[in-house]
Amino acid sequence: MVSIYAVGLVIAMVAIGYLYFEGTSNNEDDPFQEWIVSGPFKLNQHEYKLGESVFMSIGDLAPQESGHILIIRPNGEVYDTISFDATIKTSFNHYWAPELSIPLGICDVDDLLGTWKLVFDGVNYEEIPFEVIDEFIPNEEIHYEPVC
Repeated sequence: MVSIYAVGLVIAMVAIGYLYFEGTSNNEDDPFQEWIVSGPFKLNQHEYKLGESVFMSIGDLAPQESGHILIIRPNGEVYDTISFDATIKTSFNHYWAPELSIPLGICDVDDLLGTWKLVFDGVNYEEIPFEVIDEFIPNEEIHYEPVC
């Protein structure tokens, strides 16, 4: 015969489990909670500090989708290009941090600050804008001394 205590214990365990999983799925402090999305392309946040990595996730590309992701600087010039081809890979992640570059003419932090955007060449998805702000990740200042 099952005691009332055993039934109460099972109910309590179910309630605690529900509250735990509900709390982890709705974590308001999760910086990745609100991705910026354009089709299968996702960016983890709207704003980045100097020295902070930009995290992009590409997932569930349609079989015919291929092209390039153009990373456009605030001045309109291309910073980098990332190829994608669903016949090779339908999902991948890409990290990068905006950095100073003599070949690209990015001489000091002022050349990095402002609104950047991801433009999707070869597919019909809206661009994704993001900001690089005038704040540093701790101990990254030394990597941003003028280079030109």
